[in-house]
Amino acid sequence: MSLAQTIANKYLMLRTLFTKKASSGKTVAFMGFSSIFNSVMLMASGILVARWILPESLGLFNSFNIITSYIILVQAGVPSGLSRELPFFMGRNEVSKAEEMAAVSNYWGLMLGGICMVLGILGCIYFLFTKNYEYAAGSLVIGVTSFQALYITKYIKVLYRSNNDFNKLSAIEIIGAVTAFASIVFVWKFGFYGLCMRAGLLCIVDFYFAFKWRPLKVGPRWNKKSFIAIMKVGMPIYWVANVYGLMPIFQRTAILSLGGTKSLGLFTLSVVVDNAMGVLKNAISSNSFPKMAAAWAKGASFMQLLKIPLKMIIFSILISAGIAAVGWQVLPFFVQKFFPNYFEGVPAAQWSLIAGCVGYILVFSNVYMIIQKNVDRLFSFVTGIAAWLISLFVLVKLNGYSLSIFPISMMVAYIFIFLVDVLNFKRYSRTVAPLSFEATPDITDELNDVK
Repeated sequence: MSLAQTIANKYLMLRTLFTKKASSGKTVAFMGFSSIFNSVMLMASGILVARWILPESLGLFNSFNIITSYIILVQAGVPSGLSRELPFFMGRNEVSKAEEMAAVSNYWGLMLGGICMVLGILGCIYFLFTKNYEYAAGSLVIGVTSFQALYITKYIKVLYRSNNDFNKLSAIEIIGAVTAFASIVFVWKFGFYGLCMRAGLLCIVDFYFAFKWRPLKVGPRWNKKSFIAIMKVGMPIYWVANVYGLMPIFQRTAILSLGGTKSLGLFTLSVVVDNAMGVLKNAISSNSFPKMAAAWAKGASFMQLLKIPLKMIIFSILISAGIAAVGWQVLPFFVQKFFPNYFEGVPAAQWSLIAGCVGYILVFSNVYMIIQKNVDRLFSFVTGIAAWLISLFVLVKLNGYSLSIFPISMMVAYIFIFLVDVLNFKRYSRTVAPLSFEATPDITDELNDVK
């Protein structure tokens, strides 16, 4: 088969996925393929970037990403509210209500992302005048990545909620992974500044395809009443999620404070591994959350909700365990051979492989948002954070400071969160009743999948 025929066949396959009603099985299979493909591309990109960039320079670039992680906290719960309310009202066939909330979220995300972009440009101009060119480029990175997070990830991609939408979202992730790999030529040619150029290109590509294929085309529109409604639903979810979400941000901040940019650069090896291991987990979460919300709106029981992601989680853990077993043995050899400057970060990266496998159990935590038990979710996460802090303290006392203690402590946190979740879920199976709903002649895919 010629190269042209191969490309044509792949195009026809994607076109079929986008234009025909996709089954859940085909969607999961395509998402699984895209997730594994993305993991491989991310690992390959990380290896090449680390080969060409010293830990100090990579740590400096990552320090700008830490700032972005704090900036996106200004989202204030609107994306969280939309992610729950959009599939909920669509499941109830209240399309106008769903579109109104999407329009308000569009306005909010575009405004916040635009402000961050402008501030990043102003910061760039300031540092150019002071001849601090690395910080000038970093300011632009902060502005661009903040826009990407606040508008593309936290608004546009939230609109993707059905099987066909998930196929498109998977395709976007594949395109992004290919772009990330191809654009490492910038790093090879320009070093630190190539990293900054690469971040800008990834944002442009991500925006183009996510916006082009968005399933709900509504413009930005302000509505105070709808905004308050979204905030009421999203703010509890937002605060609970960010209690847990701040943990890795604080972790990188601690590494930067204690070890400097070199230490943060060495830890990038762990971050690359963690991101690669987490791609499939994020795909499962993105796929199952809207299905769970729609199923809940249609009257599914609590146990039916848990069954929606169960098979995908089990399959992913098995696949990831195999990857982790091979990676543990192979990683030291490749790091020593191809980028010895990062060899000190190998033990932490090995433990990140194991932590990545354990992390799949947290997908079940999405059910708290569906049934609006966010106080229980908060307690679960607080328990995990406490376990994380205690394990860090114990490991430092026993073995001294090293980068390895961070993924080990994170794994301990995952386990304690899951233990609390199991106790809560056991109670919910007896006490949480399905929502009442009006019977309709059609049966949704979500309920078919769990019956």
